[in-house]
Amino acid sequence: MIHLRRYLFSIPFLLILLLFPFPKDAMSGEAPYDVENIGWVTNLSGEAYIVRSWSEMREGVKVGTSVYINDSITTTDLTELTIEFDDDSAVAVGSNTHLIINEYVYDVESKENRSLFNLLKGSVRGYLNDLFGSRSQMSFKTTTSLVGVKGSDISVWVEDDESIVAVNEGHGFIRDIIKKDSPEIKIQGGYMVIFGPGKKVGRPVKISKKIQERILKLKIKRYARLIKKLKKKRIKHLLKKKKKKEFIKKYKEIKKKMQKKRKRVK
Repeated sequence: MIHLRRYLFSIPFLLILLLFPFPKDAMSGEAPYDVENIGWVTNLSGEAYIVRSWSEMREGVKVGTSVYINDSITTTDLTELTIEFDDDSAVAVGSNTHLIINEYVYDVESKENRSLFNLLKGSVRGYLNDLFGSRSQMSFKTTTSLVGVKGSDISVWVEDDESIVAVNEGHGFIRDIIKKDSPEIKIQGGYMVIFGPGKKVGRPVKISKKIQERILKLKIKRYARLIKKLKKKRIKHLLKKKKKKEFIKKYKEIKKKMQKKRKRVK
């Protein structure tokens, strides 16, 4: 009788394994069960790679690849890549670039959307969807400074420890992160700042013709239909996870009842 109960008791568990496979090992590169993506790669020309926070594996990037907080993204020569986020903000990543997504918040209830990236080398162009005014911000940390935009469009380059920041539209800022208590310098649209180690953050100057040409090369390419399709796919995935949670809950309830009955038999 006890053996029969054990057999019956194992059926829900087997059903869970068959219908809802458990998360793969962290080394497999698959996202953990409780981790959700924050956006997708929607444009790629050339080669790019991602290292996840839960895995040591380097994955090849393709159009439709999901991105997560703490992803480390690297691009090779002649590569163009665009990431579109849940809040409709976007980042174009240039060639020979190493970018880490440190932070991402999009909360409609608290009316806040902000992101923080670590640009170790290379070039990026960020477009911030200014949804919530002063509570919307996109920032990039470099080896020497923290730069950001609180509305619209910014481009950043890190070359030989020197940071070039150009605010194409809206308004941005730059702050020396090496010297403590350094003031935040505001940068208006159409202006730029060049900053490096041992230098004082100077006054913003008008974006030069050379930098303007470089900005135009960092194209943010959007694909609304693809984003719509990827969001629908994610909803299906979330519903499947919800069903799995409900199934596990039911299984635990059955297990508890069976344990009680077993105690009574003994």
